[in-house]
Amino acid sequence: MLRRTLAAAAASLLVGACGGDPAKVDAASVEEAIRADVTRQGGALATIECPQGVRAEPGQTFDCSITLADGDDAVAHVTMTTRDRFDFRTERVSAP
Repeated sequence: MLRRTLAAAAASLLVGACGGDPAKVDAASVEEAIRADVTRQGGALATIECPQGVRAEPGQTFDCSITLADGDDAVAHVTMTTRDRFDFRTERVSAP
């Protein structure tokens, strides 16, 4: 079930500025929003880490590294849709 949930997870979420540079994505807000959305769908994340310093521009893309509660790895592919909103999809990373 979690595998299907992660493969299908997608959302359009708001990024909070949290007093930082409005030209940059607030990585902590993105991490929190992704964690909340995955949890709402019945998934569980042990850790999530998004890159710092990403420009908050429509069309900008970046990946967040995820460790699932079961120890497997996943990635959230994030696309900025506006300066303060983003879409994402998650998928498990296949073991080599």
